[in-house]
Amino acid sequence: MVLTLFLLALTLAAVSRAFILKYRFTNLRVTVISGLTGEERSNFKYKVIKDVQVVLRFIGEWGDIIVTLKDGTKVDLRVLLNLGRFLNIA
Repeated sequence: MVLTLFLLALTLAAVSRAFILKYRFTNLRVTVISGLTGEERSNFKYKVIKDVQVVLRFIGEWGDIIVTLKDGTKVDLRVLLNLGRFLNIA
């Protein structure tokens, strides 16, 4: 019973994160939109990226990307769907 409640809490957290966070990739920059109404935005251009780490989950169907910028800031792009297809394009 305790395990079920624990897994239910993790599932609810993942679903809410999927609805709150949105990512937009263009040919110039990456935009991270967060918040229920999208009031918080973070933009960074590709030329300020220092390092990219990719963590695949569920046979590459989705995953996380951790972007390190030149000023040392780390940006977590979590729960990206179809990440395997995205990496093949990139």
